[in-house]
Amino acid sequence: MRVLLDANVLLSYLLASDTNGTIARVVRVCLQSEEIDLLVPQPLLEEVESKAATKPYFMARINRPAVERLVANLTTVGEFYSWQDVPGVYTRDRKDDYLVAFGVLYEADYLVSGDQDLLV
Repeated sequence: MRVLLDANVLLSYLLASDTNGTIARVVRVCLQSEEIDLLVPQPLLEEVESKAATKPYFMARINRPAVERLVANLTTVGEFYSWQDVPGVYTRDRKDDYLVAFGVLYEADYLVSGDQDLLV
């Protein structure tokens, strides 16, 4: 099964105080299961790192080493792709188009997100 996680899921994972909560379990399973091929596009990592380093809410709650560990895990365990071109418009928020385009191009079975711009 090929899975693509949205940045909001990864940031929620970093914020999760409940390690048995749904988000924490989903991310852990994606990182640990041999049955899941986790797709990791470069723009996704850049979005997670950027938001964690520039948004005051995240800066106050997520420490830099936690972000670095997650990024290292994602690039080690997942299928990492350096890809920047986003053909077409797919969502209400143009910044999310890369996820849909990437998912289609690399045949993701699931895109896991809580972002309404992607869910509609």
